[in-house]
This record gives sequence, C-alpha cells and structure tokens, in this order.
Amino acid sequence: MLNALLIANASSGSGDQIKHLALPGKWIRDPSLVSAEDVRSADLIALFGGDGTMQMTLSQILRELPVADLPPVAVMPFGTTNMNAKALNQAQGRKNSVTSLEKIIRTGDLKIAQRPLVRVDNGERPEYGFFFGLGVIAQVVERWNEERKPGAFTNQLRSLWAMISGLSSVSSATTLTIDGKTSTVYGFLGSTLDRLLFGSRPFWGDGSSGDLRLTWVDADAPHLFRHAPDLLRGKARLAAVPGYHSRCADQVDLSFRGPYILDGEIFHSSTGSVKIARTEPIHWLSL
Repeated sequence: MLNALLIANASSGSGDQIKHLALPGKWIRDPSLVSAEDVRSADLIALFGGDGTMQMTLSQILRELPVADLPPVAVMPFGTTNMNAKALNQAQGRKNSVTSLEKIIRTGDLKIAQRPLVRVDNGERPEYGFFFGLGVIAQVVERWNEERKPGAFTNQLRSLWAMISGLSSVSSATTLTIDGKTSTVYGFLGSTLDRLLFGSRPFWGDGSSGDLRLTWVDADAPHLFRHAPDLLRGKARLAAVPGYHSRCADQVDLSFRGPYILDGEIFHSSTGSVKIARTEPIHWLSL
C-alpha cells in the first residue's frame, strides 16, 4: 500500500463531504499545516478541494521544495470550481475520483501524466497555478466571487452569466506591456492546460514553441461577440483577424496596473511587473 498524504480544505465547497471520506493515508485537514517533511515522506499527494485549494497548497509547498521533490499529485474535485481536476482526470465526478484514488493507494498502480504549472513572480513571493488572467478575465472572476453560492450547477450558471456580462463591459481595458511591447488589451490569459472552464480551448498559437499557452485580445479588436465562439474554441482563422493574438512561450514578462487572477484567486502586483513562466513538469495522477 502506498503512503498517501491526503490534504483537505474543510472550508471548500464540499467540506462536509470530505469529512466523511475514509481513505487510507495521513490526513491533514488544514493545508497551511503541511510541512516539507510530510511531502518528502509521501508516495503521493491528494488535494481535496477546488482550484483555489490546489493553488494555495502547491504554492506553499513549492516555495519550500523543488519540483523534483514533489511526489505524484492527485487533484480531487471537491471545490466550488474544479476546472483543474476536470482537465487532469479521466474519472469525472467526486465518487469516481475517490474510487480511482483508493484503488491506486491500495494497489500502487500509478498512471502518471506530466504537465508543468504556471509560476507567477510578482516581486513578493512566487505563486503557482494553472491559469493566469487579467483584464476582463480578472473582472469576471471578481464578479463571480461576489455572487457565487453553494451548488455546482448554480455556480456554473453564475460563471456563465459573469462571463457574458464581463464581455459586455468596456471598463476592463488594460494597458499591458508584453516583453517590452505595449498595447491596450481587453483580456490576457496564460495556461499550461489544454482545456479551461466549460471545456474551452482558447489557444491557436502562431507556430512558436513552449509549454505556456498565451492568448490576448486588443481593446480595439473588431467584432468581439461575433468572434467569441472561435476564440473559445481556439480557431486558427483568428490569426488573420487584427487584434487577436495567440502564441506559446516558456516565460513572458508583463507590466500592467490592476488585479490579476491565478486559478480563480485575486492578486495584485506591488511593482506593476509580473513574470509568468512554466515550471519543470510535475507528475499528476490520472484518475
């Protein structure tokens, strides 16, 4: 049997359900109490919570330990939003994910997928996650955080409404400098995932290489609503439309004023400068 470190966020969207799980392993029910020794002694880590729990816990761990010291990580969909778990796991839903994890712990039959995280350096301390966004994206997340309520389906509807209402706002334009080139953008996002919220894949690339997928839309880009379906599906024909940009990189330097988000959590840069980069590949359990 594998030595499993089971990290739970009791205040997550499904904290009550987590309390009743009886999986074998060492339970830590407050992510802030996880130590470097806990991580080093584990054969695998399972994170029970949502996207914010994963972001907070792995950021805390990776500030103390290098990626090479991290055992395989399972992301369990027990939060209010579970975009990361849906992107990483084949077994969708909480019950199937728990069943798959218990089988892995008891048999040692690991199915591993390698994927880097996004590292964000903002002049204070590094943060880690899968999805970085600013402009209209940060505004949408702020609005959704204000309106979200318990219930996965309800929150999906609220997420969709926040996205639609955010797209109709013109106050989200942000002056952004990307690797020394300044423009006014409507929104910017970067991720190492292939699939984001609602199954969207808003990346088409320009032939450049790198694990970090970047897409941004200029504030004066034409026909935003008309092109929104192509944007969410990453249609390559957008490359021919002025104001729509997508490329790959391993790191990028950004300068801007205002909030940004990482896996749904709101941050601010004290310096106005942020570097985002991909980490070394992390081993993820495929449930």
